[in-house]
Amino acid sequence: MPNPTADDAVLTRSTPPRLRVAIVAASLRIIGGHSVQAQQMLDGWRDSPEIDAWLVPIDPQPAAPFDRLLWVKYSRTVITQLLYWPLLLREISRSSSGQ
Repeated sequence: MPNPTADDAVLTRSTPPRLRVAIVAASLRIIGGHSVQAQQMLDGWRDSPEIDAWLVPIDPQPAAPFDRLLWVKYSRTVITQLLYWPLLLREISRSSSGQ
């Protein structure tokens, strides 16, 4: 049986899985402190080999023709909530804390 070398040890060593981070914040459509901070965090982690981060917007944009309903006062809240909660649950389950 051959003796293991340092190269063999490097090949068999497994890399730890990337930490999956879902950042829940407003998108940049709503300019403010939280959206700017979230974008800065995403920019900082963009090339990180250890962290996979993405934004979960609290203000998801509906597809056409439903996007026109955002201009109607109370329907905006209903449409946004109908999109937001399923999105939030799906994206949190993808994160490291969801597993």
